[in-house]
Amino acid sequence: MAEEPMAEEPNHKVREFYELLHTAEVHIGSGEQNVTVLSWMVEMLNMKTLYNMSAANWEMALALSRKLLSVEDQEKVPKDFYSAKKMVNVLGLGYKKIDVCINDCFLYYGEQSKNLNACPMCGESRYKPRNMAVVRQKAVPRKSLWYLPITPRLQRLYMSRKTAEHMTWHLKCSDDSDEVIHPTGSQAWKHFDKTYPTFAQEPRNVRLGLCTDGFNPFGPSRSAYSCWPIFLTVYNLPPELCMNSEHIFLSMIIAGPKSPGKNINVLLRPLIDELNELWTNGVETYDSFRKQNFIMKTALL
Repeated sequence: MAEEPMAEEPNHKVREFYELLHTAEVHIGSGEQNVTVLSWMVEMLNMKTLYNMSAANWEMALALSRKLLSVEDQEKVPKDFYSAKKMVNVLGLGYKKIDVCINDCFLYYGEQSKNLNACPMCGESRYKPRNMAVVRQKAVPRKSLWYLPITPRLQRLYMSRKTAEHMTWHLKCSDDSDEVIHPTGSQAWKHFDKTYPTFAQEPRNVRLGLCTDGFNPFGPSRSAYSCWPIFLTVYNLPPELCMNSEHIFLSMIIAGPKSPGKNINVLLRPLIDELNELWTNGVETYDSFRKQNFIMKTALL
């Protein structure tokens, strides 16, 4: 009878995340005003974003709200914007804003394009015209896209014991039925396993599906506008979970006003680079169900 592997301690990043979750259980205030430290801080940072507050203005609001807390509760919450941001960053929900050519033919991505002021493909200016009356005006890009890294979110799936167990569901599923209800029963899945046996040997490796479509975020209006979100679906999960909204990851938002067309291949570069890194080298991940650290790799089917 094979011996079960010994339980391992979570790696450093996972311990930081679990410590943050602990703050979600630490309450401040009393009575009807009783809230957790994490939820309170998330709402405070959301207020900063909604009303475009400067860090100095936000810290004034923070200082005022801290005065309403007891001395004991004041010690539990961050004292400034830097501490608050540092606490929430552990969630791994950050994003990258990347400048794009107005014609979608070039992405200002990487060190080689850091100092470019015009598109090397079509010559269009990277930035909007400056207001000469303003001495210190920050350069404003004519167009940008927002990229949300997927690695931290894939790792989170294994930090939850319940979800981590579901991530290897595909090993137990039965494909006796003639009706394919999940990609695990497809010929493409089986062909992939035969073509890449090393990847298939680790059932915790993640298989993803990509989908996108354009829509008008402003609803039916006179002006045509096409915004393109890029979504990733986790196929490791069973049918009742893999298509749930909480398991469909938004990885990129390509702004309009027009469809990127064939140039979408140019704009997908940050996602492709991250997927290549996860396919080639993988990333250390903690499996909370089996209590093991392992190298998680991903493949886009």
